[in-house]
Amino acid sequence: MKKILFSFTLFIFGVFTYAQTSFDKQITEKSTKLKNASTVQEYQTLFKEFSSLKKTKNPNQWKAYYFASLSLYKKADLLLQSKDYDSVSETNALSYKDATAILSLQPKNSDLLNLINLIEKQKKSIDQQKK
Repeated sequence: MKKILFSFTLFIFGVFTYAQTSFDKQITEKSTKLKNASTVQEYQTLFKEFSSLKKTKNPNQWKAYYFASLSLYKKADLLLQSKDYDSVSETNALSYKDATAILSLQPKNSDLLNLINLIEKQKKSIDQQKK
């Protein structure tokens, strides 16, 4: 009986360890793609991929929100350069929503706070250029 219980415990532990490693591996792969992305479509695709990871229960779940928000910030930056003000406002707002959604989980995360500041500056720039 002890062997069965021990084996079951090891199995459960292995499943949880694999799930966490898989999540971290996916975040790392997608963040590398984010560094190399250069088009609006690539940023949109990465946003969707990170958004699907937001549903995963993981201690590092906040990273999916962070990178989803970062991909939208970069997409908005490209849209701003092309003067597509309607799309850029929506994208910026969604980026801000994702970034602030995890602020309670990571209140002292400097990367997150810097991203929120960048998004807010981008919003001011959008408002100024719309006038």
